[in-house]
Amino acid sequence: MRPSSLNHHEESDTACVIDHHAETARARRDEQRRRTLNASVPLRDAASITGSSEAHLHRLIATGDALAVSADNRLLLPVWQLRRNAVSPVVKGIRRLAGSFPGDAAALHCWATRTNPDLRGVSPAQALQDDRSDIVISLARAIGAAGR
Repeated sequence: MRPSSLNHHEESDTACVIDHHAETARARRDEQRRRTLNASVPLRDAASITGSSEAHLHRLIATGDALAVSADNRLLLPVWQLRRNAVSPVVKGIRRLAGSFPGDAAALHCWATRTNPDLRGVSPAQALQDDRSDIVISLARAIGAAGR
């Protein structure tokens, strides 16, 4: 085999690996989005769960103090951040958490809802419900720093 045809073969193998990685990343993002949508509720339902108004929740979304995803021209709120009949309808620290986490809202949802050994086996979402936002934000920052 001539060197030029060998190089062409190697280049096409590299392209296939890159395409495979891109396809895998796209599939992971699609799965994260599906999970997030399945665990989210429309604004009206979020207001009912929290005892807050839709307008108040909308303001929290606008300021970054609540996470929302959009689907079919509707805003959906991941349930893990909501609080029932509390002073604040969402957990404390969402804006700082979203700013520290290196992924989008769907990736954040998936991370926040899985148990974490650094939180003694509870999820970041549960730690936020327990008013432990500082440690959760520190963990999110560490993930971001590790990815750099």
